[in-house]
Amino acid sequence: MLQHGMKPDWITVVGVLSACEPTACIVDMLGKAGQFDRALDFIKTMPMQPGPSIWGALVNASAIHGNSEVHDLAYRFLIQMEPENPSSYVSLSNLYASSQMGCCCSIENDDER
Repeated sequence: MLQHGMKPDWITVVGVLSACEPTACIVDMLGKAGQFDRALDFIKTMPMQPGPSIWGALVNASAIHGNSEVHDLAYRFLIQMEPENPSSYVSLSNLYASSQMGCCCSIENDDER
């Protein structure tokens, strides 16, 4: 909405936040805006322990912005909470593949040695 020059009123904001888990939405919005310090401060001051949706929102936002430090932090918490969830491993694999971080060795043929 904001990108199209429309300013939401409080009814719109309440509607959007009530459509999903409010804390995950706030972390998602801050993260996608690139405000990782504010997102992490918000997580630290939450009255409850952050769940997978919080860390997943931060993983996705940090991947969008290429912030590997926040991505690794959020990913560690996410894997710790849901070690059996395959989607976490798939998203990490996709991130490494897209950034070519997964390739740690080169393949040489006999002629190159």
